Amino acid sequence: MIKKTKYTVAIFGTALEDDVKALENAKELTHLLVGKSGFRVATGGQKAGTMKVITEIAHNIAKEKKDSSLEPLGYAMKKWVPMDKGDISVVSSLTEKIQKLIDGSDAYISLAGRMGTFVETMVTFLCLNIRKVHGFQKKPLVLLDHTGALSKMLN
Repeated sequence: MIKKTKYTVAIFGTALEDDVKALENAKELTHLLVGKSGFRVATGGQKAGTMKVITEIAHNIAKEKKDSSLEPLGYAMKKWVPMDKGDISVVSSLTEKIQKLIDGSDAYISLAGRMGTFVETMVTFLCLNIRKVHGFQKKPLVLLDHTGALSKMLN
């Protein structure tokens, strides 16, 4: 059984293998969150690009430190479950995936991405605001987008 770490941080992002800057940012972020701070990361995909890099690095750190509580947590639809790294749950829809990431995380970071990242970010933002209005625990949502794509979509 995986023990709960102090914090779980959901990371949203959609960079592919050719986006070197995004992958470097994802690597650095994962080392800071998992390796230095002891947080667990949660993602919505592990098959390619940014999410694959994050999942692999977090898995390797957990293995190196012999700490199963650092294993990455993933939610993905069946066609996107390619790896045996981390604790991956199969979900039936995009909305279920986003809801599980929101409910199971203590903080959220949105990296460079495309429309899927934008949807994950906006749904998280809306849910956090609804919860804030009703007096629930406040949770941070951080945008770390080196491309400016999220800002463009928000404007």
